[in-house]
Amino acid sequence: MRIAILCLALCAALCGCQSRQSVWTPDPDLFRGGVVPWTHENFQNDPDDFQFAIVTDRTGGHRPGVFSSAMPKLNLLQPEFVMSVGDQIEGYTENSREMTEMWREFDALVNSLSMPYFRVAGNHDISNPTMEAFWKQRFGNPYYHFIYKNVLFLCIDTEDPPDTSISPAQREYFRRVLEANPNVRWTLLFMHKPMWAEANAKGWQEFEALLAGRNYTVFAGHTHDYLKYVRNDRKYIVLATTGGGSQLRGDNYGEFDHLVWVTMKDDGPRLANLMLEGIRDENIRTTEDVALLNPILSGNAIVHDPVYLDGERFGSARTALRLSNRAGIPMVVKGRARPHHALRVEPDEVAFTVPPGADREIPIEFAVQPPILRTQMAPLDYALSISYEREGRPPLVVERTETIIVDRLHPCPRATAPVAVDGDLADWPELPIDVTAPAQIYRRGDWSGPDDASLRFAARHDDAYLYIAVAVHEDRVIRRRGRATYEQDSVAVWLDARPDPARSQSRSGWYERNRDFISLIVAPKVEETDMQIMDPGALPEGIRCASVKTSDGYAFEAAIPASVLNDRQGGPWKAFRLNVGVYDTDVPDGSYGSIWWQPRWETDANVTGSGTFVRK
Repeated sequence: MRIAILCLALCAALCGCQSRQSVWTPDPDLFRGGVVPWTHENFQNDPDDFQFAIVTDRTGGHRPGVFSSAMPKLNLLQPEFVMSVGDQIEGYTENSREMTEMWREFDALVNSLSMPYFRVAGNHDISNPTMEAFWKQRFGNPYYHFIYKNVLFLCIDTEDPPDTSISPAQREYFRRVLEANPNVRWTLLFMHKPMWAEANAKGWQEFEALLAGRNYTVFAGHTHDYLKYVRNDRKYIVLATTGGGSQLRGDNYGEFDHLVWVTMKDDGPRLANLMLEGIRDENIRTTEDVALLNPILSGNAIVHDPVYLDGERFGSARTALRLSNRAGIPMVVKGRARPHHALRVEPDEVAFTVPPGADREIPIEFAVQPPILRTQMAPLDYALSISYEREGRPPLVVERTETIIVDRLHPCPRATAPVAVDGDLADWPELPIDVTAPAQIYRRGDWSGPDDASLRFAARHDDAYLYIAVAVHEDRVIRRRGRATYEQDSVAVWLDARPDPARSQSRSGWYERNRDFISLIVAPKVEETDMQIMDPGALPEGIRCASVKTSDGYAFEAAIPASVLNDRQGGPWKAFRLNVGVYDTDVPDGSYGSIWWQPRWETDANVTGSGTFVRK
């Protein structure tokens, strides 16, 4: 009943009856004879047209100040209303006080808008039954609809129930809504998760079948990268971010902060993506673009064999650039080795075309005389330009660097004594890997240098477990109630136990964690605050860990069952790839940064095979 009243109120207050009478009155005396300084008199002033805006993910590693900066911009643009696609708060809590504070903070932002704001629930907004009950108490039903100027708006709850579901009750509700409104001029769907692209989505196929035969457009968020799909001859648009976690690598990656400006016409919505850099049309990134670019951007189309030394001195080595073109058009590759102070490289320049569906291998030899220490050997960089020519559209061009580093294999020794996973590192004879000069500062945040935060770690094994210990030097250990684990002081351990070449060539990252690799992100127990583990339910069974405060920071220990590594390698494990990082924040309400022993695997700085340990 409440929703029905809302719909009637919207229709009465917002739609209204407007005249199509022109307001155009040129000076009849000044312009006679048909010669005029304007192009035509077809004004875009149809009273049935209207404009609204869409904001997308604010949270999931939110960057303070971005979403809030969008509010005054919306007030300048003056859309008729603003839609959401969810993830408005960080969520993932069952504490009512924390929920109240999160929504109080968010509501203060959207209440500054001079036009209505329509909430849509995301997984951060409703991540458990407690948060769902809180939403219903505060905002009413998480799914609803309304009609505006004969356009039907469906606001869908993709966490009904969590995780990634549309319940039978919700489908029945929208079935009745669609059945009661067969003659609207368009139907617009707003949802958080792009259910059609989610492997484990429940209820979407049945929901999508309800849309057959009508004109509609779908908007979603969640993935933090923009992508336009075409399904059933309809547009399905996944939006990027309005402050949510993003590397902001630009159009080719679909990573940017934006608002979507929608003008509703009789033949459907017209979209403009509004960003700091300017305005883009809806074809910023299409599924066709993704098919061409993703293998390159992910690093899978261009790889090289890892280069390892047995000793500590380097004289010469061989590797190969391996290129794979799975597109239906030729891939043009040009590049050269960047000047190097010591190396002789053969070849130092490449230029060739890889036909559709073909592979190409380019052997590379490099040497230095006389031999030098491995640690003195700077990386060998190949600067590459990869392009595709397309009919009717600008060429797709990607500039990237393939970095070849001479590395060493790290030993994972057998434990000589039992290891108690309790956060007390006294039973570790040494922590030989010292990370005071991180290979990557992924987000600087509050991190100011090794005196602020640094780490030492080690790995060893016995028949039953792989053990990892990390000692973190931290000048001030901060735990932030109601925040994600990575938004407070915490350790991150990434472990890839797959066989090669998947392990060494991997560029898996945040969204593949606990699928391609094990991701342990743990904040220490501090006084009355318990240890916090991110996504514990997604971890393989049997993993044990402990993290406690120490006199100069905090300590972390983990035991990962050998059976987990064996299962991933298809037999007794022989090697694994490891990366260890620290998330750092220095004040309770400050930003957070992270430092990493090796570059994060999904970034352009990724080094093939980096951080590989072998069983001893």
